[in-house]
Amino acid sequence: MIRTQIPRTETRIFSDISNKLTYAQEELTEFLQTPVSPEAFEKQIALKKQAFSPEMRQVLVRELQSAYEHVEMTDETRKNLRELESENTFTVTTGHQLSLLTGPLFFIYKILHVIRLAEKLNENHSGQHVVPIFWMASEDHDFEEVDHLELFNKTLRWETEQQGAVGRFNTSGLDVVRSEFASFFENHPEGEVMELLKSFDGKNYAEACFRLVNKLFGHYGLLILDADNSALKKQVIPVFEKELSGQFSEKAVLQANERLEARGLKQQLHARPINLFYLAGQSRKRILATDKGFMTGDETNPSHSWTREELERELHERPEAFSPNVVLRPLYQECILPNLCYVGGGGELAYWLQLKGVFEAVNVPFPLLQIRNSLMIVDANSRKKMDKAGLRIESLFETPEMQKKQFVLEHSEDELNFEELDRKTEALQQQIIDQVGEIDKGLSGYAAAEASKIEKQIKSLQQKLIRSEKNKYDQSLQVIDQLHERFFPNGSFQERVQSFFSLCADGQVYDHLRELHDAIDPFEKDLIILETN
Repeated sequence: MIRTQIPRTETRIFSDISNKLTYAQEELTEFLQTPVSPEAFEKQIALKKQAFSPEMRQVLVRELQSAYEHVEMTDETRKNLRELESENTFTVTTGHQLSLLTGPLFFIYKILHVIRLAEKLNENHSGQHVVPIFWMASEDHDFEEVDHLELFNKTLRWETEQQGAVGRFNTSGLDVVRSEFASFFENHPEGEVMELLKSFDGKNYAEACFRLVNKLFGHYGLLILDADNSALKKQVIPVFEKELSGQFSEKAVLQANERLEARGLKQQLHARPINLFYLAGQSRKRILATDKGFMTGDETNPSHSWTREELERELHERPEAFSPNVVLRPLYQECILPNLCYVGGGGELAYWLQLKGVFEAVNVPFPLLQIRNSLMIVDANSRKKMDKAGLRIESLFETPEMQKKQFVLEHSEDELNFEELDRKTEALQQQIIDQVGEIDKGLSGYAAAEASKIEKQIKSLQQKLIRSEKNKYDQSLQVIDQLHERFFPNGSFQERVQSFFSLCADGQVYDHLRELHDAIDPFEKDLIILETN
């Protein structure tokens, strides 16, 4: 495989805030603990070691051990779980919703990034150990975001009427998805992908995803955490109490929003007066404050209602029934993990910039933030098409129309170069305006309008010439459309749509996963281009 890089700023893929978080965190220091760097981890280790108690560590290890009781553990995972008992062991974490059969490629990239980050830190920090964590967002209820998978230009969808916390869904209907998925690899019945598919099952959807991710990444020592857990939530009862009694998180976010707005930065999340949900079975509903206490549902038809005392008692007796939303979930994570760094995409980390004050309000260290690696996979067939059409990697980030225009200008036998004509047209326009102005200044506006018409006529003639040339290169221009759809399916970047398993047409999994693992560098900031054989 050939690995090269392109600065993210030279593509049209990444937002301004994403690029700042990648290349210029020092410009955002008021919203961060400290800009991420290899050296910053030393300070973060000292900070987290002081804040994370032995008792919290014991609970975490015990609950992880329980989660793995009925799952096949690799030696690497078992070692990392044992290491986590030590006060000198810390975590680096990424998280995601429970995407169907891992969903788009970036799901895989996120996990491989924290694995590689842990590996790099362990090479450079003797005396401490770092383990990678995948946080399962099993309480999320946005099922439409994760109910499908794009594989070999086909959409696989899990059809179910279930609603609420996705991790609590039963697995009814998943057999249809598994069967359809398997049909793509029926020519490789003994392939690794078929064996992997068998792991995608369990008593609920969270367990099915846990088993699948463990089967994929267990040999890298990845630890998987499903935080829909009573014992873990018991650790943050004081935080949830503070939210219910003082609604502290919204205030902190609003203060951050003012500072972000003053810097011209967009807000990614909207804080509510109470940033907690109530979980009852699969149902997940927002908790609202009322004159009499609290409720879920609405005032005309409340599904639950409590006095303040009743809800506080419920919190202590059943902490598993309380679910943080996007504002408090990061805080919950950092309360129960000895975590140093959170790794995510640009949009995801942008909302973390609103949260530092939430952490400070309860004296929890804010983690380092790191943008995950992004990769673009260029398969051998696409590379051949590019070479035949004379296209460079860099040109793929232009719109198809811009690519076509540039292609025609570069390849025209008649050398369609309008630079000299454009200069002469501009000079003629200015000459007309100047001469008319010298004779009658009152006609200056009219002269400018007429000069503009000349420019439009010239541009129209240029476009007709370009269209004429395009017809000569119709086949090559079709290749541009094909490549654009390959790398930007439905207008979205490849990694946000394409499944990892589309790279596994031969039925093998782990060699392809290893290639991605080896290509990822947690301290690489540019977009990684990976050309396959």
